[in-house]
Amino acid sequence: MTDTAVVSLPYFEQDALKVAAFLGADHVPYSPEAFPELFRTRKRIIALMSMGIVVRQLAPLLSDKWTDPAVVVISPDFRYAIPLLGGHHGANALARELAGLGLVPVITTATESRGRDSVESVAERAGMAVVNRDSTRSVNAALLDRDVPDENPPFVGLDR
Repeated sequence: MTDTAVVSLPYFEQDALKVAAFLGADHVPYSPEAFPELFRTRKRIIALMSMGIVVRQLAPLLSDKWTDPAVVVISPDFRYAIPLLGGHHGANALARELAGLGLVPVITTATESRGRDSVESVAERAGMAVVNRDSTRSVNAALLDRDVPDENPPFVGLDR
């Protein structure tokens, strides 16, 4: 078992198997039990189905942006990779990785959609953890507003 799973409806199984092979991930056929199980056991979930199905399945499972897995939805036409959950916690990077299959990543987080780093991505690259999690919104706003220089990202509230 890997930390990444691709879940799909039967109609989209061939594309899901292509994604699973590309990522070295497991393929899981969709069932009512699929998302609850994957949410507990995987760090990254890719769903090849409509966003509405995924939202309805995940809503009761959501707990904390720091512990919930990264979730990316691939549009049924196999054109877009849309981070749905955990954009700053791996979903944006996963959507960009899926661009290797010709998918267009649709990044909607304020910082990264404008080509700016988030404090979470800076911390991850530096091998650090965000300690003052409540500060991320204001730090990301500062990064977005360019109140923090690119050359010296903030490490306030980060711990190695």
